[in-house]
Amino acid sequence: MLERKFLGSDAMTIGRNSTPPVVGRRRTAGLMFGVFLMAALIVVTGALLSRKSSAPAPADVSERDSGLQAEPPASEPTRPPPAARPVEIQPASEQPDAASARLIALLHDVGQPLKVRRQAARELARLGSNAAMAALKRALQDGPSQLRAGIAESLGESPHPDATRLLLDLLNSNDEAAVRGALRGFAARGDSDAVDVLGRTLFDGQKSEAVRTEAALALGGVNQPAALTSLTRAVTELGDETLVEHALEGLGKRPLAETREFLTGYLDTPNVPTEARVAAVEALSQAPDEVGSFLLKYIGDSDPEVRAAAAWALSAAENVGEVRDQLVARLKQESDATVRQRLYQALTSQEQPDVLAVLSLVQQERNPDTRLTGLQLVAGACRGDNAGAVATFFNETAVPELQGTALGSANPQQRLLAVMVLRRAGTPIAVEALQEIVRKSPDPKVVEAAQSVLRQRPQK
Repeated sequence: MLERKFLGSDAMTIGRNSTPPVVGRRRTAGLMFGVFLMAALIVVTGALLSRKSSAPAPADVSERDSGLQAEPPASEPTRPPPAARPVEIQPASEQPDAASARLIALLHDVGQPLKVRRQAARELARLGSNAAMAALKRALQDGPSQLRAGIAESLGESPHPDATRLLLDLLNSNDEAAVRGALRGFAARGDSDAVDVLGRTLFDGQKSEAVRTEAALALGGVNQPAALTSLTRAVTELGDETLVEHALEGLGKRPLAETREFLTGYLDTPNVPTEARVAAVEALSQAPDEVGSFLLKYIGDSDPEVRAAAAWALSAAENVGEVRDQLVARLKQESDATVRQRLYQALTSQEQPDVLAVLSLVQQERNPDTRLTGLQLVAGACRGDNAGAVATFFNETAVPELQGTALGSANPQQRLLAVMVLRRAGTPIAVEALQEIVRKSPDPKVVEAAQSVLRQRPQK
C-alpha cells in the first residue's frame, strides 16, 4: 500500500515501455525519495515506541492500574519477606493425641510432684513422637535440675532420632545432675557407642568424681564386652580409691560368670587394700546369678572385715543357694562379734535355717548388737510346730530382755530392733510385751513402731 501511494501507477510500467532518459531520472529520484521517507518514518516510529516502553511507570501507579500483572517464574514460588515469616507450626499429623497431651500437661505442670513429672517424661520419651520430643526439649530448658536428670535418663529409652544428640549435648551441661542422668540414659541405650561414651567419661580426669563414678556404675549395667573391659581397667589402673570402689560395684552388677576370674585374681592378690577387697565382695550382693559358692570362700578369709563383708553379701544377695550348713559351721568357729552378727543375718535370710543348731551360740552372745541379731534369728522359729526349746527360751528369756531393751537402751536403733524382734516372734507373750512398751516407752518412734505391729494383728 505504501509503495503504491508513493510510486503511483506509472511505476507498474517501468521496464515494459521505453521512457526518455530525463523522465526516467525524475521517476527514479521520486522513487528514492519515497523509499527514504518511508524508512525515516519507520525509524522515528520505532524510536518513539522504544522510548515509551522503557520509561519507568509513575510511583503512584500500581501494577494493577497499569494493566501489567507481574507473575513469578513457575520454578521460584513466592516467599514472604523474613519479617513476615510465620512461626513454625507442627504439622497436623504430629499434633499430640489425647493421651500424649495429658502427659505433656503433667510434665509442664509445676504444681505436680516431681515424681509425677518424671514419670510423664519417661512415658513421653518412650512414645518417641515429634510432639513428645518437643515437650521434653522445652522441659530441659526451664525445668528443675532433678526433672532434667529424669528426662536425660528417659531419653535412653526414646526411639526418636534426636534422643542421642540431646544426650551428647547434656554431657556438657553445667548441671551435674543432668549429666549423671545422661550417663544413665546411655546405659539404657546399651549399644557400642554408649559404652564408648561411658568409658571415655570414666577415664576423663577433667570430669568430676561424681560424674566418673556414675559412669562406672552405668557400665555395670551394659551387656557389652567392652563395658567389662573398661571396668577391669579402671580397677587396676585408676589410683583413686573412690573410683576403684565404684568400678568394683559396677563389676558386681554383672553376672558372676563374667567376672569370676578377674575377681578371684584381684581378691587373692596380697597387696590389694582391705577397703577394695571389701568393696569387691560386697558388690557381689547385686549379682544376678548365684554367688553363694563363691562368697563362702571369703567367710573364712584371714581379714575379719572381708569375712564380715562376705557374710553380709550372703544375707543381701537375691540368689545364694543353700548354704545353711556352711554358715552354721563358720559360726561355731568365728571369734569376731561383728562377723558373727553378719553370719546370723545370713542365716536369717535362708529358708528354714537350723536354729536349734545355733541356739546355744545365741544364748552365749554378750555383744548387744550381735545378741539382738541372733535373737532375731531365733524369733523366726518360735511359731513353728517344732518350736519346742526355741520357743521356751524365747518366751522365758528373750521377751523380758527385749522389753527391757526397747524401754531402756541408750541406743535408739537397738530400741527399734527389739520391737521388730518381738514382732517377728509374734507369740502371745511377745504381744503382751509390745502392749507394755506402748504404755511405758518415752520414745515416740518406739511407741509408733509397737502400735503399728499391734494394729496389723488380726482382731479377735
